[in-house]
Amino acid sequence: MLSIQKFYRNQNLISSVNNLLVYYKLKHKQIDSRIEEDKISIDKKSVIDFLKSLEILVESIENNSTKPLTGTDERMRSFAKKFVAAKRKKNKFRSFLFNNDISELEKLILTEELLSSEKVLESLKELNTLLEEESSLNFREITGEI
Repeated sequence: MLSIQKFYRNQNLISSVNNLLVYYKLKHKQIDSRIEEDKISIDKKSVIDFLKSLEILVESIENNSTKPLTGTDERMRSFAKKFVAAKRKKNKFRSFLFNNDISELEKLILTEELLSSEKVLESLKELNTLLEEESSLNFREITGEI
């Protein structure tokens, strides 16, 4: 049952990322997205909350902390490790997110500057790639339980 909850949580996050991808793509092209501001705010909050949780784990991993990663589930710890590995793959992951502190992307998401929309867009695309991979793992785990 816990796997199903993790899968559902991950799918909600992917949905928020996808909504923001549409929003930023249209914004970058200076087209009104007609997506309700309330929905965009909720999606931004969801993604930023996730990034804040991820940032704590990533910093711990990057600082080679010997302390165990506590206060989070195994999937999140695993995702954080995959994120750190992805940051090292400069030929595949080139976006702002993978070349700066996670908190810098959080700031860009909160700004409404047109210049930042491309950086956010590319970062969310690559984040979505990793989330989709994680979703696939969760799905295999769920179908193995049935």
